[in-house]
Parts: sequence; C-alpha cells; structure tokens
Amino acid sequence: MLIIIYCAVLGLLIGSAINAIVWRLYVGRSWAHGRSMCPDCEHTLAAKDLVPVFSWLALHGKCRYCKKKIHWQYPLVEALTALLFTWSAVILMPDNLASGIKLGTWLVLLTMLIILAVYDTRWMILPNKIIFPAIGIAAILAVAAGFASGTSGFTSQLPIIASFLGFVGLLVLLLQRYWPDNNEWLFLIGMLLLTAVVAWLASFASVPILSGPLLAAVGGTALFLIIANVGSLLSKQDAMGGGDIKLVFLMGLTLGIKGLALALLIAFNSAALVGVILILLRRKGRRDYVPFGPFLIAATVIVFLYGREIIQWYLRVNGLE
Repeated sequence: MLIIIYCAVLGLLIGSAINAIVWRLYVGRSWAHGRSMCPDCEHTLAAKDLVPVFSWLALHGKCRYCKKKIHWQYPLVEALTALLFTWSAVILMPDNLASGIKLGTWLVLLTMLIILAVYDTRWMILPNKIIFPAIGIAAILAVAAGFASGTSGFTSQLPIIASFLGFVGLLVLLLQRYWPDNNEWLFLIGMLLLTAVVAWLASFASVPILSGPLLAAVGGTALFLIIANVGSLLSKQDAMGGGDIKLVFLMGLTLGIKGLALALLIAFNSAALVGVILILLRRKGRRDYVPFGPFLIAATVIVFLYGREIIQWYLRVNGLE
C-alpha cells in the first residue's frame, strides 16, 4: 500500500515536471536549469503556484500575476501521470529486486512517453532529444522484464546483456548527437547493424530475453517504413511522421513481437475512430493531419500493463486457446 501512495505522489510531481519540460523543449530553454515562470507574462512562479492540480484549481485556471488562462494541459497531465504511476504500481507491484527494477525502469520510460505524447499532441513532433534516450531506457526495460519474469539466469547472461545495453546506449548517444532529422532509412540501417552485432554476440550464449524485443523492434520499424512510403505514394502527402517510425522501434523493444502487433492494432483502430469522429464534427478535414504518436503511446501503455490478459481474452473468445 505504501508503494502505491508513494507512486501516486511521485506521479503528481513528475506530471508537473513534464509540463515544464515540454514547454522548455518547445521554446529551446534548458529543462534542467532556471525557475518556472508563466509562459505569458514570464513572472517567476512561487512554490504556492506549483502545487500539482491544486494550484490550478485554487487559481481558477488563471495565472496569479497576469490573470491569463492556464492551459488545461497542466492539470490534466499532472492528474494523468499520477493515475498512470499509481496503476502501474498496482499492476507491477514488486516482490523482489528484479521486479522492483522493472517497475522503476517502466516509470522512467512512462515519463518519457508522456512527454512525447503531450509534445506531439500540441505541436505534432516527436523530439529526438526525448525519443532517443527513451529507446535506451526501453532496452534496459527489456532486460529488466526478462529477469523479473524469471526467463533467464542473471549470472550466466550478464556479459551478453551488458554488451546489448552498451551498444544500444552508444548508438543512442551517437544518433542524438549526429542524427540528420527525418532520415528514417538511416535509422533503420543503424538498428539493423545493431541487431547484427547483438546477434553475433548472442551466438556465444542463449539469450531469449533479447531475441523477441530486437526482432519486434527491427521488424516493426521496417514494416512501418514500408507502410509510410506506400501511404505517401497513394495519398501524395506524408502518411506518417519520422518520429512515429522511431517510436515503433521503442515499442518493439518494450513489448516484444506479440505485444507490438497488438499495440499497433489498438493504435490504428483508435486513431481511425477518432479521425472519423473529428471529421463528422467538422473539427478536421479529410486531408488534415492528426498526430499518431499519442495513439501509439497509449497503446504501448495499455499493452505493457494488460497485453497478456487481452491476448488470452481474444484467444478464448475465438476458441483458439
């Protein structure tokens, strides 16, 4: 119970930080330095202005100093982050060190996913400054999840796993430093080279916890690249953003092959449903863009927490179990 309360409070605080990071990324300010300020009047905010959710309610959704409205994103993100952190603790309640590391790593990745979802919703961009480090965290989570499930022994597979994480970490750092924006084919080539190196290393030991995530990540990225290019040819405009393709690689590392397939099914169907509703309400036209990243991220969270249950339910309903 204590860990659930802790995660709820932590989620509120992290949600407040997410709002600050999203805005600072957008305006090009350092997210790690400087006091929080009103984006309209730029007045430095006091501690009483920064209490998650409650400050917004107490101020009736307006800045204390300039009286301009505070975007609804702020309390929504704070409350949603607290909810997701709390529910993650309930579902992934740790009972040993490995499962505790899994929960902690997931919460870090979840934070990055929420940042990406908010940023993409507002400005239709998935920034590389977040998505590349998130891929590194997803790689760590893939290993932590494998140990938590008891599918492999830690001691015997530590060298190969350390090599895997080292290569992913190095690749993420290099990509973040030198990446030419919107070059998805180069991204896929880099991931294929990484997979080839890991596969060579894995030939010296049996590493089942790496094979599924890597296959899902590279295969899913390749499939998305094909879908994006075919869609662009048919529609005569960009069918999918480059950030979405990189996000699929992250999803593959996080969810594995079956989980990725389920998450893509959920994301495509939910995005189509929302798109139809927006067109019927005349909020969007047929050729208008709708950010796909939030749908992919929401599907990732759902499948990570409930993927096994959803797959078992589907098999049972269709008599395939």
